[in-house]
Amino acid sequence: MSGTTVVVSNATDLANGDVSSVDALLASPGEDGISLRESLLAINNSAGPHAVTFAPELGGQVIALTSGSLAILQDGVTLRGLVDADGSPAITIDGSMLSGTLLFASGSEISIAHLIFSEFASFAMQVRAGEFFDVPTAQDIAGIRIEDNVFSNSTVMGNSPAISVGTDWDAVGASVGGVVIARNEFEGLRTGDQVGAHIQAGGANNRIYDVQVVNNVFTDVTFGVEFVAANASESRIENGRIEGNRFAGNLQPVNLASIGSDGAPATSGNVIDGTLITGNFFAGNRGPDVVLLGGMTNATGNAITGTDIVNNVMTGSTQYGGVSVVGGRAGGSVNSIDGVRIANNTITGNVGGGVDVSPNLDGATGNAISGVSVLNSIFYANSMDFVGLSSSQVSYSLTSQWGFAQFNGNVPGDPLFVDSANGDFHLQPGSPAIDAGMGTGAPGVDADYLSRADEPDTPNTGAGTPAFVDIGAFEFAGGLHDDFLESASGDDTLNGGPGADTASYAAAGAGVTLDLSLAGRQDTIGHGVDTLMDVENLVGSGHDDVLAGNAANNLLNGLEGNDVLSGGAGADTLDGGAGADSMAGGGGGDSYVVDEAGDVVTELAGAGRDTVVSSIAHVLPAEVENLTLTGASAVDGTGNLLANRLIGNAAANTLRGNAGGDTLDGGAGADLLIGGNASDVYVVDDAGDVVSEAGTTGTDWVLSSVSFTLPDAVEYLTLTGSSAINGTGNSAANLLLGNAAANVLDGLGGADTMKGAAGDDTYYVDNSADRVVELAGAGNDTVNASASFGLGANVENLILTGGAAINGTGNAIANTITGNDAANVLVGMGGADTLSGGLGNDSLKGGTGNDELTSGDGNDVFFFVENPGPGSADVITDFASGADRMRLDDARFTAIGALGNFALNDARFVAGAELTGGQDADDRIVYNSTTGALYYDADGDGATAGLLFATLQGAPALAAADFVAV
Repeated sequence: MSGTTVVVSNATDLANGDVSSVDALLASPGEDGISLRESLLAINNSAGPHAVTFAPELGGQVIALTSGSLAILQDGVTLRGLVDADGSPAITIDGSMLSGTLLFASGSEISIAHLIFSEFASFAMQVRAGEFFDVPTAQDIAGIRIEDNVFSNSTVMGNSPAISVGTDWDAVGASVGGVVIARNEFEGLRTGDQVGAHIQAGGANNRIYDVQVVNNVFTDVTFGVEFVAANASESRIENGRIEGNRFAGNLQPVNLASIGSDGAPATSGNVIDGTLITGNFFAGNRGPDVVLLGGMTNATGNAITGTDIVNNVMTGSTQYGGVSVVGGRAGGSVNSIDGVRIANNTITGNVGGGVDVSPNLDGATGNAISGVSVLNSIFYANSMDFVGLSSSQVSYSLTSQWGFAQFNGNVPGDPLFVDSANGDFHLQPGSPAIDAGMGTGAPGVDADYLSRADEPDTPNTGAGTPAFVDIGAFEFAGGLHDDFLESASGDDTLNGGPGADTASYAAAGAGVTLDLSLAGRQDTIGHGVDTLMDVENLVGSGHDDVLAGNAANNLLNGLEGNDVLSGGAGADTLDGGAGADSMAGGGGGDSYVVDEAGDVVTELAGAGRDTVVSSIAHVLPAEVENLTLTGASAVDGTGNLLANRLIGNAAANTLRGNAGGDTLDGGAGADLLIGGNASDVYVVDDAGDVVSEAGTTGTDWVLSSVSFTLPDAVEYLTLTGSSAINGTGNSAANLLLGNAAANVLDGLGGADTMKGAAGDDTYYVDNSADRVVELAGAGNDTVNASASFGLGANVENLILTGGAAINGTGNAIANTITGNDAANVLVGMGGADTLSGGLGNDSLKGGTGNDELTSGDGNDVFFFVENPGPGSADVITDFASGADRMRLDDARFTAIGALGNFALNDARFVAGAELTGGQDADDRIVYNSTTGALYYDADGDGATAGLLFATLQGAPALAAADFVAV
């Protein structure tokens, strides 16, 4: 996948950078780096593909949304968070201050992974095609992947879904396909009608197809997975797959339904077809585990067809457990459900029915159910196994319900689970379910006896004519688990069941040829004719193997020999082992293990974000994005024309990015990192690391955990980690960002922007156009300036350096401003400031607040430009009469009289012991020669005390000629 990678470097929800395009944002980010909102705004204004990642130092941060929903409105966008040490998401998007959707998306080939979505009052994530509340969005979208995220509400929030994918009520003729919702966690979503994964066909003539909801965990959720036609007509949801999920404490874990709204056009003519519900583990839920509902609330003429519910465990529901098939509820009429196959399930220990079939409930009429069959399933210790079924619909199952156990191959009795209380539903020897099932006609039939406790991972061919099999779901021991199946000599059947299972041919005496996408028998050439079922991973032999994956995420390991590995559509890991291997990943984000110079990696264009893991020097082939070097040798890595991520090992590596916006991370060791054209990111963690930017285009960024100086042609520097380290720019206009410790930031030439974050930071400024940005309360910070400079907000101290006559200005807080040896103008602005002029003839202006002014040597001038009074009375520590002057602004000292220098014996000045006001009508400036206090008296009559505007420390002698009115 080519395109630009945008690295989010701050956890705010601000958007103060240039978001007119991705290139513009990289060239002109916000003053505090790049936020997630800025990244997505810029991407929405730029044709893809693009990727958004997060700077490593943001791990554990919470992004609190305050400015409305985030949105992805382009094709080909990857949004990938961070993971912590145990692989859990480490970036949180918090919606507690937002009433709407957290993240809205409309586009194809969108991937969202490794994020935590919390406290959402509305949707956490909404993916839509077609018209959306009168706003046009993409009409046909495909390739949506939502993987490895967490969705949680710890407080009572709203009742909308965590994930909603599909079309809304005003969409017409739109489609959504190729959706994967995998390995996510949904927890605590039980307010109102909250849903974990919601697949919706709304509007008219829309189509939702090929949706996979696999290997997720749903805990304490109202509705876990919903496939629903809502306020829709003539729309379809086709080929859905709900597999390998765990449901615990949910009200209704899985729902397929058509639902309308009162007062809206009828929901009619919709079809939910070809849904497979398999390999799921339902435990301790609060209602039926699987619900099929033909229609309710203004819904008519809808259909659910071709539903397979196979190889699931449903246990411990506190009410109405198992499967509920309902033709229609109140407001639903002439809806139909046809072709429901319930096979190879274990349904046990539920309060309520195992399978409950009801054409009409709550006053509904005219709804129909047909083609419901139950086969090879265990029903045990439920309040009722079957409601609304005839004995002819249940066969080769274990049940003790009268009228069923005696017919069609059914058997009664205790199935003898190993430990059902702790989730182990293997069958003990002597179970009446062993050899009691029918081996033909059942989807997902357990033909290999893996439901037995005595041989849980040993293939067996079965017995009888036709071959009988065990009754019930299989491969569950405490829920889903991963099996390692070793092929023996001869013709074997290897069935892994749920979990990530591995078939090994390490014992084969010759090379084997295996294809996980083949459902039937296949000639391995080197090890018999085998059948592989529900196997995700392959281990080859010590010879030349040909191994092929399927649509799942496969691990293919060739071991020794010159192997040919082909991954398929999933996110695969291909490891040829020793020998010169050929590896092709296919679709999905694949990983390749390279350990010999003869290894060849081949990738398809646009087929996921792929990674080579190499223990030798390696140049990335076309269409592979990432390279990670392993081992202890000093080997080199080189990118290609894409936006690459290159990671070194612990030795001294040379990484070359070439074209594309690359991320180069040398790891431990003194590494050489060489970028190219486009916007590159360099990760520095060793004082010996060297960054070399070969290109002259793009905006480049260094993330450094050690003190670092930017080389030429690199623009941005972020200090990471928690150590007090320093950052130095170059001759260009740089952005320098500190970490939470006390940093020294020096932009050098150019108009630089420097932000220190927390800690007592020190800045060096050499250009009046430099900017220093600080957060409120983030340490006691100091700017050393060799050019005239005004402090930005939240910076406390300013020191003028060098020998030039330059000026310094404070801000609204209490500042300490120190001049150099030349003539300076120092202005305190707001706050109680401390100004020190140093050598030279300085001008000091305290501004508002009670300031302390020290002139130092030279003939200095003190400015009084605020209204006199206690709130702006300054202290002058070293006034020298005859050398220094006080300038009084007649706009504030309104009765001061004639402008210009006061005469030597000017009648407007009076001094005396303990004076606080004028002695006659001429007196305006009154000096208390005992205390050094200076007062302004507007009328001079002494009737009221004057207004204090300064105090001279030491009460030095003072003359009228020391004042100037301006």
